[in-house]
Amino acid sequence: MRIHTNLDTDTADKVIHAAAEHARVTNPDTPTFPGSRSHAGAVTVNLSGSSARRARMGRAPYRAATWDEWGMFLAAIFDADPTARTSDYNSQKHFNWATGGRFDMRKFPVLTPQDTHRQHRFTFTGNAATNAYRLYTCETCSATLRRPNGNTPAERASNLANILGN
Repeated sequence: MRIHTNLDTDTADKVIHAAAEHARVTNPDTPTFPGSRSHAGAVTVNLSGSSARRARMGRAPYRAATWDEWGMFLAAIFDADPTARTSDYNSQKHFNWATGGRFDMRKFPVLTPQDTHRQHRFTFTGNAATNAYRLYTCETCSATLRRPNGNTPAERASNLANILGN
């Protein structure tokens, strides 16, 4: 995963290691630091965790991180740089909204093992009353996902901006 950040390379490297420790995962590959057009820099990481699946669509010789492990990892990244961005989340505010605050470190410094598992099964729960986003919930735990509605990327971005108050 590529994470765009305004942290300098040394700080980003330290944050990556601390975030991996927080999420109880490892980074089996050396992080790379490519450039970024939107932030001061970027870092590319791969995580190995407790998933039943192999990483990199089965091509890696190690197990992938679970959704919860990635969530805890990203929460620590966003805690260090709230303006960081990934392909799925535009900022800490977006991340916390999209995941229902599940990984908000101010509220939940550590997830309870009873509410985490190796493979979430998210099912569509319905649209928000405003029809601005779709809600998905895990069939076996309290995890939720929110995704903005829209037929085009521009419509989804506009709905997300309205939802987040940007």
